[in-house]
Amino acid sequence: MTSSSHSPSPSPHRPPPAPEARTLTLRQVTIVGVVTFGLFTLLNASSLLRIVERQPFGWPRTVQIALVKPLDGLSHLLFLDRPRQSADDALGLEFGDASAFDDLADAPAAPVTPDATELPEPTAEDPLTIWVVGDSQAEVLGQSVIDRVGATGVMEATLDFEFSSGLTRPDFFNWPAEIQSVVETNDPDAMVVVFGANDGQGMELASGVFQPGDPEWNAEYARRVDAVMAYLEQQGVRVYWIAQPIARDAEYSARLAVMNGIFADVAADHPNTTIVSLYDLFTDESGNYSDYLPGADGELVEMRNSDGIHLTRAGGDRAAEAIYAAIEDDLPNGAPVATTTTTAPTVAPGEPTVTTVAGSP
Repeated sequence: MTSSSHSPSPSPHRPPPAPEARTLTLRQVTIVGVVTFGLFTLLNASSLLRIVERQPFGWPRTVQIALVKPLDGLSHLLFLDRPRQSADDALGLEFGDASAFDDLADAPAAPVTPDATELPEPTAEDPLTIWVVGDSQAEVLGQSVIDRVGATGVMEATLDFEFSSGLTRPDFFNWPAEIQSVVETNDPDAMVVVFGANDGQGMELASGVFQPGDPEWNAEYARRVDAVMAYLEQQGVRVYWIAQPIARDAEYSARLAVMNGIFADVAADHPNTTIVSLYDLFTDESGNYSDYLPGADGELVEMRNSDGIHLTRAGGDRAAEAIYAAIEDDLPNGAPVATTTTTAPTVAPGEPTVTTVAGSP
């Protein structure tokens, strides 16, 4: 008897063997990385150029612009900047220049302009609407204003701030356009304006680059401040313009003092604008900067953040009291009282509707 052995035939349901994994060489990985980085750079060249252009004036900025500008030109030539432009448009991003302040002057006046030197009498049904706008110093200050005026039951506050912004660099954030949008969309009764923390830098004008304290810089900054104040005045908005508090760094404080002086000088021509000075409010008994100041109970309270510029919440509350006092002075009957004219008010006393608009990073 003979026997033979046969190997089992492959199962018809068994999948074919997987192909061997293909690995990339170091050279191939490098090529893919370079191509990807190059494509990313070209797609975002316009954004990179804006970032470089926002840097303080000086040779580092000049060198960076010289390196990035040709990439921006190539991106535009290849139509690779279109996706970024579409994204900026979708997000409502608008970048301006010095002419943005001229746009405010050209804006049409309100159809009926109320007396901007007096506020209307607020009620729970018709609360006083206040917007707090400005740079990063407005963040905590604005939150404190929201709480302080909201406690009246007849006022509502909204905060709209942007980090690293100001009046010197509308190419970074176009505050003239933003303020115009706020007024046209929301028709506020009053506006608390906070600028200066980021404005102590050079401005590039037709005749060169100038620094705070230079006559040319002072004149241009005053023109921009005047454009904002004049626009709000013609729109019938009562303005409470904040003069920046003293800072820890003496040189930085000196620049703030220059801007605070400009605010006061320009406001003298605008009866709708009250300067609320925080400079002396945050000095000690000797007139110097201090992180800690006496609170309402006389105990020392930390008023400033570690950077020696921005306010803590206690500092914001201290500033909000000064701002509220200025607002109260402009009310027809002084301190507001939450009253209703119906048995079922739409806004309960002590529970105002409050909206906060956070700044973009």
